Amino acid sequence: MLTSPKDLDPQVGIILTEIEFGPNMVDGVLDESYIEMYSIFITDDMGVRFPDLMPIKNVTIEERVNATKTPCCEGNRYVVRPTFSLPENVTKVRLEVVPVLKESNGGTVVPAGPVTVVILDWEDKAFARASEAWRHRVHPLILLILCLCSSLVVGVT
Repeated sequence: MLTSPKDLDPQVGIILTEIEFGPNMVDGVLDESYIEMYSIFITDDMGVRFPDLMPIKNVTIEERVNATKTPCCEGNRYVVRPTFSLPENVTKVRLEVVPVLKESNGGTVVPAGPVTVVILDWEDKAFARASEAWRHRVHPLILLILCLCSSLVVGVT
C-alpha cells in the first residue's frame, strides 16, 4: 500500500513529497528475505518509468521505521521524504516503489512495483514572485561599495 503524496515544495520543477509503504508481500505473506532494498523511481502519469533516470531514492531494509512484532499489516513501515527535480516539460508524475533483489538472488531491480497517485507540481506564485524579486534586488550596501570603488578608480587615473 502506498500513501497518496502531494508536492510540498512551491518551486516550479521541484517536487518534495512524503511517501509511506509497507513491506514486500508474496502471496499474502510478508517476505523481505530476498530483498536488498527498495528503489523509488519517477514515472509518467501513466506509470511508465522515464528512460535513463536513476532511482530518486534507495531505501534499505534497515531503514524501516515502524517495525513491530506483528509486521504483517504495516502500511507505513517505510517513510521516505524525497526531493527531486522533474524532467524537462513534465508537470505531473507518479512514484514507483520497486524491490531490488539481493546479490544472491540475482541483484536485479524487479521490473515493476506499485505506483502512487499522480503528483502535480505545485507552484506558489507568491513564493515565485518573492524569490525572483529577492534574486534581482541589489542590496544598498553593494551599491555603496560599487560607488566607492568607482570613485577610487577615477581618483587614481
